[in-house]
Amino acid sequence: MTNTKTGHTPLPWQSVEATDGAIAFIGNSDHGPIGWLRQSGTNSEEENATNIEFILSACNSYEALLEACRFTLLVMRTILVMRTNDDDIKQHERMAIAMLEAAIAQAEKKTP
Repeated sequence: MTNTKTGHTPLPWQSVEATDGAIAFIGNSDHGPIGWLRQSGTNSEEENATNIEFILSACNSYEALLEACRFTLLVMRTILVMRTNDDDIKQHERMAIAMLEAAIAQAEKKTP
């Protein structure tokens, strides 16, 4: 079963140790492994564990970060409309809005 909104395996994801010593990450108890991180000759076991935690953290915080960006974008647009002077502040607000729009578009896969 996929997340109908995003098309990926539902969150939160978690890690489990696979039988061959690799670290697997799974969507939830209803899903089997969706990815593995295997020990390589150059990465330590500690680095692999840290890498998988980074991947899981990024995946599991995706929806909250996207929602925070959307809310901040709404607030920034409202503030920009309400201001009638101080062009320096408006320029920075427009830059913030552009950055938020780009981040949201990338997260929603509307841009490469």
